[in-house]
Amino acid sequence: MLGGILIFLDSVLHSLGATQTILPYAKSYANIYVTGSIINVFTVTMNNLLTAQGATKFTMIAMLTGSITNIILDPILIYKMNLGIEGAAIATVISLCINMALYLGYIAKKKGFLRFSLKNIIFSKSIYAEILKIA
Repeated sequence: MLGGILIFLDSVLHSLGATQTILPYAKSYANIYVTGSIINVFTVTMNNLLTAQGATKFTMIAMLTGSITNIILDPILIYKMNLGIEGAAIATVISLCINMALYLGYIAKKKGFLRFSLKNIIFSKSIYAEILKIA
């Protein structure tokens, strides 16, 4: 899926309204962000799961931590390190990684109902075939 988006990135960005002037900047940002978007999917999913468990204070703190990290890193990466638009994308992915680490830490401490275990992972061609049909 991510590969498809990256292959057709110009078309996707044009369909979202990118003009020829903005397209190079949008591509620079999107190449980095799309690659890290699986982390965003994880953090949004975990946020919703933990909110449903009643951990609203924790999810708010996790989201604020990621947002504040992004706010702090943006000017550093964009201006101080001269990374421009790529710096903004990197800052976003780093902040998502921090969110992910907070959510994984919450689950590792077994504070909620949700548990992850490697022994529960089953590699089955039929299961992965169904997943790929949907994705």
